[in-house]
Amino acid sequence: YTVRDQVNTLGFEEVFKRLSAMGCREVGFAGYNAQGRRWSNAELRALLEKYGLRAAGSHVSYTSASYSFRATLDQVLTDAAEIGMKYVGSASSPAEGFGQSVDGYQRAAEEFNTFGATARERDLQFYQHNHDSEFEVQNGTRLYTCSSRTPTRGSCSSSWTSSGRTSARAASPASGRTSTPGTCPSGSRCSTSRTVCATAARTRLDDDIRRRR
Repeated sequence: YTVRDQVNTLGFEEVFKRLSAMGCREVGFAGYNAQGRRWSNAELRALLEKYGLRAAGSHVSYTSASYSFRATLDQVLTDAAEIGMKYVGSASSPAEGFGQSVDGYQRAAEEFNTFGATARERDLQFYQHNHDSEFEVQNGTRLYTCSSRTPTRGSCSSSWTSSGRTSARAASPASGRTSTPGTCPSGSRCSTSRTVCATAARTRLDDDIRRRR
């Protein structure tokens, strides 16, 4: 996602080549289209192997009618397995499913767990990638805790977590329920190092493109 414009302009192979040269070893997909076409799973897997990269995961819509966990779960998991990733997740807010509320998040967590159970049957793990809205506090309950205390894994984005904690404190300074700085909700995977790598990769790719111009 960080370098999506370069992927669309240069194509997956050129971006993979440059990321590998920078020292990156993992990439997270945010779709499989580039340069006006859908790159095949076999093609993407071969390119990853060619440049010594591993697919760390893929951000897929939660509710889109065309391609999402809710509408096309089997295809989403097939694509993940064929490309060679272990994790596949949604970057959509749980609110997309049933609303921005405690009840909505609890219902979304139940649906996430059905995704997770089906993924495990294929030796995959489902995760949900957070943003700041998940850290809203409603009547003393932080919404993210409704979905993080489940078998579903979390991909905890450090920048969004920080933003969410700040927003939650401003909205409810007396709640006393903010997380310890630098930590993620139970059952989550922090991605601080990947965030740093992605930012560095974006900067270097931008510089490279400017030089070529």
